[in-house]
Amino acid sequence: MKTFPLKINRNLKKSKTMKKSVYTLLFAFMTIIAASSCREQTTKEKVEDGVEEVGEGIEEGVEEIEDEIDDATDDN
Repeated sequence: MKTFPLKINRNLKKSKTMKKSVYTLLFAFMTIIAASSCREQTTKEKVEDGVEEVGEGIEEGVEEIEDEIDDATDDN
């Protein structure tokens, strides 16, 4: 009968150690992700972003003009 509580105690200690290990690895992973997302953009990335923004602006303008043309032709 004495061995049963001792086995439970040992298993609890192993469980706590595993939890600490998992939490430590999770913390390290999250820290790495946070650090890598804070990097600055290169010039190439900045140019690509600018070109994308201009392209999106042109697309929006074309869509607005198409809507205005549709509205004008529907009225007649």
